[in-house]
Amino acid sequence: MRNALDKVSGSHAEEWLKDLLGPLVQSIDIGSFDSARAILLDQISSKGYDKLHEWLEDTLPEVSTDILFPPSHWTKIKSTNPLERLNEEIRRRERCVRIFPSEESCSLLIGAILQEQSETWTTGRIYLQRDLDTAINIMERLNTKTAKVA
Repeated sequence: MRNALDKVSGSHAEEWLKDLLGPLVQSIDIGSFDSARAILLDQISSKGYDKLHEWLEDTLPEVSTDILFPPSHWTKIKSTNPLERLNEEIRRRERCVRIFPSEESCSLLIGAILQEQSETWTTGRIYLQRDLDTAINIMERLNTKTAKVA
């Protein structure tokens, strides 16, 4: 939403865009998302915001991905807290080393941290406990679609 608002200038433009983005962001299923998307894109085209229209065309498929997951996962998927925590842990460990003797040693340390985090998520306290199998199946399908496109 913030990125879209950055693409228009003036408070008047921002207000009508906020009103159109609200239903899109608050969609609870793919049908409501698609209808809000169509309305948004039509309004943007009629107002002549071509760059915003192109950007939204490219971005909206990625935004709708979380709707495919179970509703119990939505708040966690939309949050950047796990990613920020992981970055903080990497920075904490790299500060102890200060200077890496080679790029390979840096990659090894970060790889070990990521592997440790992965093991914690799969064997310890799982961040997305409910409906985990459903989420894994959805992610596998999305990865398959991405691989076919590439």
